[in-house]
Amino acid sequence: MCAKKLSRRKFLRGSALSAAGLLVAACGQSQTAAPAPTESKSAEATAPAAAVPAKQGKLRVQTEIGGEDHELYMKEVYPKFTEKTGFEVEVEVVPWGDDLITKLQTMGAAGTLADVATDISPWSRTFVDAGMCLDVTEALKTYNFPYEDLKAGSPIQEAYTVDGKVYGMNLEVACVACIIVPELFKKAGLPEPTKDWTIQDLKELAKKLTIREGDKVVQWGVGTDPGSGWYREAFLETADAPLVKPDNITPQANHPDAVALMQMYQDMRFKDNTMPTSADRQLLQGAGDSWMTGVYEGKVAVHFGCCGAQRNLDKFGKVEYKFAHLPKFKRGGSALAGTGYFVYSQTKYPTEATQLMFHLCSPETQKIDAEVLGWWPSLKSVRESFFAGVKANPGNYDTMNDIILNARLAPSSLVAGKALELQQIDAQRMSQVWEEGKPVQEVLDQIQKEFEAAIARKS
Repeated sequence: MCAKKLSRRKFLRGSALSAAGLLVAACGQSQTAAPAPTESKSAEATAPAAAVPAKQGKLRVQTEIGGEDHELYMKEVYPKFTEKTGFEVEVEVVPWGDDLITKLQTMGAAGTLADVATDISPWSRTFVDAGMCLDVTEALKTYNFPYEDLKAGSPIQEAYTVDGKVYGMNLEVACVACIIVPELFKKAGLPEPTKDWTIQDLKELAKKLTIREGDKVVQWGVGTDPGSGWYREAFLETADAPLVKPDNITPQANHPDAVALMQMYQDMRFKDNTMPTSADRQLLQGAGDSWMTGVYEGKVAVHFGCCGAQRNLDKFGKVEYKFAHLPKFKRGGSALAGTGYFVYSQTKYPTEATQLMFHLCSPETQKIDAEVLGWWPSLKSVRESFFAGVKANPGNYDTMNDIILNARLAPSSLVAGKALELQQIDAQRMSQVWEEGKPVQEVLDQIQKEFEAAIARKS
């Protein structure tokens, strides 16, 4: 999910999202169910195809998979669907970020959305609440999609499921973790983090791993802050203080443990000076992507990133890296996000569009994504079989798989009709903590008030 472009990576860190981009009102439409095909034998979750199917029509897909990745899909993924069904696939690549969400919501409200569209887990519930997504619950029973395998892989599919009904399908999973540079720990004579290390361990290690030459920092102990939105929710899991209570409606943004944890991270930047500011990070720019350059160049000992970062780490990294668990505050944990697809509720071809959605999230497609694009499959069997064949850094995959299996879905994504608004509020306010050094308690109190007001407002 997050090994693609800088704009996408910024989203994953919960960077500020524009109001115009995220809060375009989508008119509610009825949520209809996908007609189930009469027969299915394919493990890839598509109905049986004739040997040489006649041309049947054209389906539109809107996706954020662009560039070289898009070319691969055009050569390997979409043609297979056309061969089996006779339906051509017309693909529109929508830029990642505000433009993607704005376009999906606007076209969904106008009745012009593509037959199949990208579904992003933190915002999936919002699409469902707007009536944009087709109910594919019954179709699942007939298409033979390995749904139990998907649920065994992680809780990510919960984002696409409302009141027991399935409105989308996950393709790949992302999870926040630490990325460490072992060489820097070795040079400092320090042990690498273990699964049970704590936030206090991180604070002390960061002091020892930050190196200064006069007034200039030439090596940072910690590469970046916890950000906001679902990314920050990964850190809140370690404090057992999610943004929203288990009822998925009551906010607790200023939970005492959340305040204490965020204060510790803020202190690393403004008190300990072991974490770079945005301006400091600009000085580290180089190959690939400025947010990760410190890791690529071996100038950051501990960084926070998601599993998909491995793609650019392998491509641009000049030093060995490893994944590690987030440091505990009260417990271990992280938060999940991911991308997938949903079928538009107003499609003229509900059966075929549902087939295409399953095809795009099938074991075969997930295998291609893992092997070529560096994505992490959401299907447990595909992920583990892929890991088994990895020869370089196999321990990295074992560690990340353990993090994924024990992570939880970001709670804010489950707040009916309000997920986008809550995440936007969090992004705007948390920038005051990380960039301005504003008191954590004050900011979280303000977030709490704004969350309460947002949830109380009628959609």
